[in-house]
Amino acid sequence: MKIIIHSNGNPFTLKGGYAEQIRYLFRMFHEEGHDVYFFNTGMLRDENQTKVYNFAEILKVLKVTPDKYLPNTCLDILKNIQYLCHSNIGSLSPHFIHVSKVNEFIDLVKADHFFTLCDVILFERDAVKLNCPSTAWWPCHYNPPDQKSLSILPYFNNIITLSTCIQNILSNYNLKSTTCPHVIKTINYQPSSNNRLIRERFEIPINSYVCLINAVNTEKSNRKSFDTAFLAFKKYLEINPNAFLYINSPTMKATDELVEFQYPVGHVKDTPLILNHPKYGEITVQTAGKDYVENNSYKTTITVNVPFNKPSINLIELLAQLEIPVERFKFNNVVISHQDLKDLYHTSDVLLACSKSEGFGLPILEAQVMGLPVITTKFLAMQNYTYYGISVEPCQLVLNPAQMGLWAMPDSEGIARAIDTINKWDYESKQDKFTNAKFIIENSMSYGAVKTKLMEIVHLPKPNKSLV
Repeated sequence: MKIIIHSNGNPFTLKGGYAEQIRYLFRMFHEEGHDVYFFNTGMLRDENQTKVYNFAEILKVLKVTPDKYLPNTCLDILKNIQYLCHSNIGSLSPHFIHVSKVNEFIDLVKADHFFTLCDVILFERDAVKLNCPSTAWWPCHYNPPDQKSLSILPYFNNIITLSTCIQNILSNYNLKSTTCPHVIKTINYQPSSNNRLIRERFEIPINSYVCLINAVNTEKSNRKSFDTAFLAFKKYLEINPNAFLYINSPTMKATDELVEFQYPVGHVKDTPLILNHPKYGEITVQTAGKDYVENNSYKTTITVNVPFNKPSINLIELLAQLEIPVERFKFNNVVISHQDLKDLYHTSDVLLACSKSEGFGLPILEAQVMGLPVITTKFLAMQNYTYYGISVEPCQLVLNPAQMGLWAMPDSEGIARAIDTINKWDYESKQDKFTNAKFIIENSMSYGAVKTKLMEIVHLPKPNKSLV
């Protein structure tokens, strides 16, 4: 059978919740013997025609560049997928999609099922129905749900929520749904070194109590509520002067760049050469083993940090406005490896994940599996998935004007109290909570468990390959 998977996520990137879940969906349906097609209206566009591309073609024609750190297992999954591209999506925003355009794709490939993983508020109702059976794996961000989402959800035969509280909310609107979480992969972690060396590498004071923030800074709505988390840390710092805040919020990534240079007159062999590069400013080139020859040009590869996202908030300026001492925080805006992120979880004492809303909250669950307690906002999915930590009551609901939805305003004083409470937990209590959390997450959110649940909900017959 032919399955169209749609998302506003990018399966070609290494990081990002949607990126991983899209690849899991590709794998699940491909393992079941189905033909899988994918489209993302914001990135897969062809100026000339509506067309189906294979993996090699989107690399060549559409200049799609997979993350260089994607493992071969992920690339193999991407190579098995067909990609739908459209010349005119028909929307002011690149991520919005008209139902009529979805139907064009459905008719183009004669799809048997349409499956979307995105906020359904991105759909525009310009057709009365979808042209094939459909499923929405829906991350809800508002309570009550926004009116536009409530008007779109009836288009789908299957509505899958990401937590039970959202399923209960939808029942109030006579919308039948089923709950199925995202996949949390099993984390087999071995520290790269001892804790002292890890902290030295991250420039964290050895004996400090580390509060970690691991969140993207790209949403103008400030959904991650950096200001509230910073205020909470400031309040806790008054109680515990040994507290330290580590902020991991990447908007830059390291990339290799080929540069050409000449040695200046008098350059000493085997010494680094500092150059003023027109694009990257001052750079250092290692010149070991090369003799100076007048007017000769040389090429070498350097690693530079380049932006891949524009930060929505100047976090350094915000920290300064709040007068948080510079010696009590460290800010990293460059993408780090999976191993480094695991080391960061390992060396931290608590994760501050007090967003205004989370559709699911992958970092929250990954941290708990790693043995790091979390502090979240007691709102929608976060309250369901805080097993090892504290979910703090919000101050009130607050409007997100961009989507006319109500989400939570985190309580900085409550967060500060929660940090203090977790710091005072005894070892046995922490171990009991961690063991329970790890058991629940690994049993209900493994790839196998989620695949079984999704396949039961979508309920597609397996193709009989023997007849082909």
